[in-house]
Amino acid sequence: MARELSDTKLNVNLRRRKVWELRRFGFDYDEIADKLRDDYGEDSLPPKYNGRSAYEDVSTLLRQFDNELRETAQEVAWIELDRFDELLAGIWERARDGDLAAVSKALEISRERRKLLGIDNDSLKVDWRIELVELLDSGKLRPEEIVAEFGEEVLAQVLKAKDENG
Repeated sequence: MARELSDTKLNVNLRRRKVWELRRFGFDYDEIADKLRDDYGEDSLPPKYNGRSAYEDVSTLLRQFDNELRETAQEVAWIELDRFDELLAGIWERARDGDLAAVSKALEISRERRKLLGIDNDSLKVDWRIELVELLDSGKLRPEEIVAEFGEEVLAQVLKAKDENG
């Protein structure tokens, strides 16, 4: 194997890649240090490079991987949140005006958004019946529209919620 040296020292990134590769192939840390010394020479490694040093190289890489994955997941979450916001903005006026299909979609978007943010737990759940009561009370929704969209049973649940919550 040809030496890949930078100023007579094995490049740190290359060394860590080699250590990772050997670890993945099942070498233990002492074996990895020995193999690097055999392949690249003692002078190409940091002074007193040993199994503990190989372990630290792997640990450093794992922390980097973890940070990269966490950052990537966070970036994806922000992109998804932006998409949810855009979708919600597109139907918000219709939902506020009582369009039951738009209300249903707005609630679905909200539910997915809360799930993504990790805040969709029992103490934060919105009672959809109360939302429909508010639309009824504001005159933006009529009981017949609830029945047409969701059926008599849902209307009964909404009216019960209205009685319970005054």
